[in-house]
Amino acid sequence: MTEQCPMCGKERADGQDYCLTSGCGWHFASDIIVDPQSEHSYIQSEEKWEENKKEMQKEQEPPKSEPEFFKERDEKVDDDSFVQSESQWEKERKEMEAESESTGSGYNAQIVDVNESQGILVLPGGKEIPVKDNPITVGRNDVSEHVEFKIGEDPRKVSNQQFTVWRESGQYFIEDRKTSVQTKQSTNGTKVNGENISGELKKELHDSDKIEFACISGCIATFQVK
Repeated sequence: MTEQCPMCGKERADGQDYCLTSGCGWHFASDIIVDPQSEHSYIQSEEKWEENKKEMQKEQEPPKSEPEFFKERDEKVDDDSFVQSESQWEKERKEMEAESESTGSGYNAQIVDVNESQGILVLPGGKEIPVKDNPITVGRNDVSEHVEFKIGEDPRKVSNQQFTVWRESGQYFIEDRKTSVQTKQSTNGTKVNGENISGELKKELHDSDKIEFACISGCIATFQVK
């Protein structure tokens, strides 16, 4: 008796594994014995046929455009996966911050005030001395050549420690002959903008102030703030 396709009823040709009827494609399982008392083998074959049919239809479908593809992909994303990704990102961000702290750079790097002023004392002859927190004493050795050869004065008029300058809480000060071991005033005095400050306490300096050594009119230093 000729075997017929259980789906479309078309007769099976010899050696034919699949039904060639258009839209059918039933798989003839020749090695499966159908038990009249059980439909398991038939159901299994039908499920296999349904699976094959869907795969064939899928292959025949035109490819989806990019917007449709990405839309379907995004719809399939589980909310849990998004939360997990966000947690992973937060973990990595904290690790980066910790690494930045250990290297002294990044979010918690020390901020340097680039606007902090710098006081400069410009001596006769052009030599510049930075004025910092530690007091600096200026005297004869700093200007002796200028006094003797440029002005023609006796450099011994200038005291070995003529005056002291320093920075304090962002401000700049000068005091006549003040040193770490004595407060005795200089021999011939120190003038700031023509005012003799000998014997006085510290005097604040401002940008462009003129400091005169030992009352020698040609021996003048200029204080600058940069």
